[in-house]
Amino acid sequence: MKFQHGQWRKSWRLFFLGVITLSLSACFHGRKSPEERAKAWSEKAADRFDLNDAQRAQSQAIAIRMAQLGEGLKMQHKRLHEQLQEQLRADKVDAAALTETLRTSLRQIDEELPKLTQQFAELHSTLNSEQKGELQEILDRVGKKW
Repeated sequence: MKFQHGQWRKSWRLFFLGVITLSLSACFHGRKSPEERAKAWSEKAADRFDLNDAQRAQSQAIAIRMAQLGEGLKMQHKRLHEQLQEQLRADKVDAAALTETLRTSLRQIDEELPKLTQQFAELHSTLNSEQKGELQEILDRVGKKW
């Protein structure tokens, strides 16, 4: 097939547009929501620790709640960041607005903590000593990295 000068340029543009579109769709196609990542993580952990069905459900509920809390805190962090930038641009700091933003984050944590600790206590009561030991080893390794 013989291309005229204008057709050749148009073909290359379409080709590059297609490559860019496919590249971007490939980048975003694999993204999972925090809940989906939490479910995948809890399934992996359930397999590793040989959890029964009830334990799997409890660990998944904890993972999802933590993911949701994390997303909420991420949004609060973003709001705080935006507000700090806004405060820096202003002539005078609005301490009340800044305090309220921080209090909102703390309220969210205060509301979720009792629920999370209760779920953890319920899961803990179902784990055998071997499962608890394995989890302790992992936490020790993770703690050393921090």
